[in-house]
Amino acid sequence: MNIANSLKNIFASTNFNKLKFDPRRTLIKQAKVALNEGNLIVEFHDETEAYPSVWLRDNCTCPECFHNDSHSRAINWDKFDVGVSPISVDVNKDKLEIKWSDNHRSIFTEDWLRNRSFEGSKQAKYLEENYRPKKILWDGTEFTKILKTYSYREVMTKDEILYCFLKDLAIYGVVLLKDAPMDPSANSKLSQKIAFVRETHYGKEYVITSKPGTNNYAYLSSLLQQHTDLPYYEYNPGVVFLHYVVQTESEGGQNLLTDGFFVAEKMRREMKEHFELLSTVHVNWSDYGTEDFVKFCNIFRTPVISLDSFSEIASVRYSIPQRDSFFSVPLEKVTSWYHALKEFTKLLDKHCAKFKVESGNILVFDNTRLTHGRVQYNDTKGNQRYLVGNYMDWDEIYSKMRILKNEMQEKQQT
Repeated sequence: MNIANSLKNIFASTNFNKLKFDPRRTLIKQAKVALNEGNLIVEFHDETEAYPSVWLRDNCTCPECFHNDSHSRAINWDKFDVGVSPISVDVNKDKLEIKWSDNHRSIFTEDWLRNRSFEGSKQAKYLEENYRPKKILWDGTEFTKILKTYSYREVMTKDEILYCFLKDLAIYGVVLLKDAPMDPSANSKLSQKIAFVRETHYGKEYVITSKPGTNNYAYLSSLLQQHTDLPYYEYNPGVVFLHYVVQTESEGGQNLLTDGFFVAEKMRREMKEHFELLSTVHVNWSDYGTEDFVKFCNIFRTPVISLDSFSEIASVRYSIPQRDSFFSVPLEKVTSWYHALKEFTKLLDKHCAKFKVESGNILVFDNTRLTHGRVQYNDTKGNQRYLVGNYMDWDEIYSKMRILKNEMQEKQQT
């Protein structure tokens, strides 16, 4: 792990609205309205940008249109005219003043405009740096190279280390924290440092140990097939934190971990028909039972591979025990779907990383992307495997990353 390079990249990247430009060399030269296109063309000293007029009016930053304390648009859209157009445009050094056809006036600064460029590569750069980092997919043979390890104490005490830890988690989908306290509350303290725990019907945290007669398959000591947790939740938990308070000393108990996105993309390239079935056929995921005297009955329908509106892989859900026997799909698709799932299972096994987390370490991984499992193990009287787990949602983790990044850049500027 190279923290120095990571921090250098942080400070070199775009930071929302906080970029500063030297007014002596970045004055706006001129602005004009493009005919028949509804755009305002702004010529800076080094480049020319186009901004849609309706977007500029919608994003006026005056107190009447924008509530600064809450960073929220306050413009009344019941009265908003989407056909609004500039009547006049005045340039004053690093500011544009626009008089609109609805008799309103707006002032935009150069740095505000530059930060919101509509040029494709700049938009992509903003999204990668400030929305979500680009994922790097990996094969099981690459696991030792991509796995980043951090000190629990440093993550808990140094914000710059916490940021790098979260960023690596977002990029690779897995990180390892070493030398965590043997205190079973270490996991919850880590989660509270980031934001807060995602509670489920299993509570805010759960203990994993061998429990004969359990209603949860994960609590058995036999082979735990690879799976994603809680696929039966419509908004299933994004990240799993597993604190290995006590790891088994038996020969078994090795962790199994596969990058489901890597496997899904490989299937998209090489087995298109299988990919089409797994990304379109809805599966009934379910969980019925009782936990701490509370009954639950969860069902959610979604494909094994979910795609977003850009046809990019958004999530993978895979759990043999949690697939319901009710399969609400056309009869003619059932057999071919099973063949597709079998090939997907083979790929998960083929590209799996096999390792063993040591006692005192915390394994953190992306539950929407990675499948995980465990080899069979045997407890002894003097050594009983004991894990404490909890969940967090990606929204809270991404939020924390942005906050930390802003705070570090503010410190760098002072």
